[in-house]
Formats: sequence, structure tokens, C-alpha cells
Amino acid sequence: MVAGIEAGPGDGGAALATRVCVTVKGQLGLDDPGRMLRELERVTNVTWRWQEVEHGPALTGGIAEILLEALIAKSAEASLEYVVRVARERVDRWRGERLGPLQTHVDVSPVDETELDGAGG
Repeated sequence: MVAGIEAGPGDGGAALATRVCVTVKGQLGLDDPGRMLRELERVTNVTWRWQEVEHGPALTGGIAEILLEALIAKSAEASLEYVVRVARERVDRWRGERLGPLQTHVDVSPVDETELDGAGG
């Protein structure tokens, strides 16, 4: 499950968008990914999706890596700034809640029309 809200078509073509990706790696409980997803959706009012990153047998002992992603339409720049700021705040809070540290990263990258066409099905 990758990608988030579909950027709607503009004047006959797909609008450019930005991907916001939150990476979380560390000791995660079974409910943590779902809780993080619901929290991001609640505070940003954006649809997020998550996936577990497969690293084979290298990650054991309850250590997991997940990606939480959303697509933000390019026409919503103010919303993008808000989503990124709130995502970073939540990531900082999640790190503070753990006895063992989480490795986290918030990344923002452009999405072109060809990726949007493929995501829209």
C-alpha cells in the first residue's frame, strides 16, 4: 500500500503533486502503524497509507520499518506546508514516547504527471 490522496485532474490533465513520506524504524508494537496512520489522518485531514518495508531476515527482535505516505495536490501549497510541519511534530512526539529510540525521517518529493496517471489506475 503506497501513495495517499489522488490529486484530481486540473484543466483536462493530471495536476502535479508532492509526496510526503514518513519513515519510522525501530521497536514498533503491532498496533503502532495503524495508530500512527490514524493520528496523521486526523491531524492533517489527508488520506495516508502505510506499508512495512521488507528487509528480509536483517530486521529481527521486533524492529520494523514502515512508510507512511500521502500525495498532496500541487495547487494546495499551504496544505503541503501544514502537512509537513504536523508530520514532523508527530514524528518527534512518537520518538519521545519510546524507551528505545525510533529512527525517523520526513521526506518531501515532487510527483510528475506520469506517476499520477499510474496511481489513478
